[in-house]
Amino acid sequence: MRPEAEVQRLFPLMVLANLILTGAFVWIYSRGIESRSWCAQGVRFGAAAALLTIVPTYLTYYIVQPMPGILVAKQIAFDRILVLLLGVLAAMMLRKPGAGPKPEAARHACA
Repeated sequence: MRPEAEVQRLFPLMVLANLILTGAFVWIYSRGIESRSWCAQGVRFGAAAALLTIVPTYLTYYIVQPMPGILVAKQIAFDRILVLLLGVLAAMMLRKPGAGPKPEAARHACA
């Protein structure tokens, strides 16, 4: 691991990396919006993004670095949940008016 002082010095790069990820995530999602349930689209997009990024990344780490398998499984599981939620958040923020469930069912749009 890096020394704490070096981590602190490099922290702005972590912020930049997350801004890039956020921009790319929303940009890609916005290109595939359909006139369907925004929540289902968000879950589908989050699942695809996780399979495209998280699963291969952590499997590669497991192959290359001496990491316990249970740790890798937990990283994949929890990061996948996060990306699914981010997909739903992106869908909610970018939903088209009139898309998704009827107004009376809007409270349970993702139920």
